[in-house]
Amino acid sequence: MNKTKVYADYLIFIMIVFLILMVMEFLALTDIYHEYVSKAVLSGTPRKNIYLLPKWTDAIAEWKVVNFCFTARLILIIIALILSKKISNKNREEEPEV
Repeated sequence: MNKTKVYADYLIFIMIVFLILMVMEFLALTDIYHEYVSKAVLSGTPRKNIYLLPKWTDAIAEWKVVNFCFTARLILIIIALILSKKISNKNREEEPEV
């Protein structure tokens, strides 16, 4: 029972981190959309002037957040699946056979 509680605690922690990563990614993508690539920003701008935009419009930090969040989510989902499988196996072992 003790290992099951530890695995469940790890899963809760992973889900909280997962939720934080999703919020971070949402904020980064929203920032990119509203400030860099929205229709309002680019409408009426001749194509030749787009290349004259300042370097900060590349949104490098925001894209790094998006890439980090995707990678972290993938790793956390795999860990959560492994922990869930361990909890499931542990519960099966502890169930009294009828």
